[in-house]
Amino acid sequence: MADVINELNQSAEAQQSCNCACVSRRAVLRGVAGVAGLAGLSSVSSVFGQDAPEAMRPQPGDFIVSANGTTPLTPADVRLNANPFDAWAMSPDGIVRNGDFDNSLMLLRYEPDTLPEETKARAGEGVLAFNVICTHAGCPVSSELEGPLIKCDCHGSRFDPTKNGEVAHGPARRKLPQLSLTVVDGKLSVASEFDSRIGGDMVGEDDR
Repeated sequence: MADVINELNQSAEAQQSCNCACVSRRAVLRGVAGVAGLAGLSSVSSVFGQDAPEAMRPQPGDFIVSANGTTPLTPADVRLNANPFDAWAMSPDGIVRNGDFDNSLMLLRYEPDTLPEETKARAGEGVLAFNVICTHAGCPVSSELEGPLIKCDCHGSRFDPTKNGEVAHGPARRKLPQLSLTVVDGKLSVASEFDSRIGGDMVGEDDR
């Protein structure tokens, strides 16, 4: 009986340790993301799996909505040459894909004629959509630009949104994942899925 009790205690301690680590990481992500109201949402994908509509990656034909709304956005809803606008994708039948933090989006809007052709082709009337997770160590990038660049304050990586999120300054080695957008009946819509893998390459190998 004593052996059984010891085994149960060890299991509980291991679970508590895991929970603390997981809660700490989620708390950091939510704290930096701010207005998305993510408390509790990160559990949806773990409970229902990635196939749950809320946890699925943005799909072609999805609309784009603000981080705290369900009305499809228009290009004019995103301020021109301003800091990133927090957003999610929403299925045509109204399911917001906010069940996984990794689906968090940032929108930026530019005059279409000021963008390089390759970038313009991925924009919906000048609006660009990027995933918010830095490709270095998985930190959320900042909600404020540094000059023209998207910045990650964890380790100093910088990304150029006008060049489809390519790395302007390391230690990140990969561009930010990007959705191609289009405009359907005046509303921002997903034209194609993320163009690269979401998440940090150095998760578990740095000082976070």
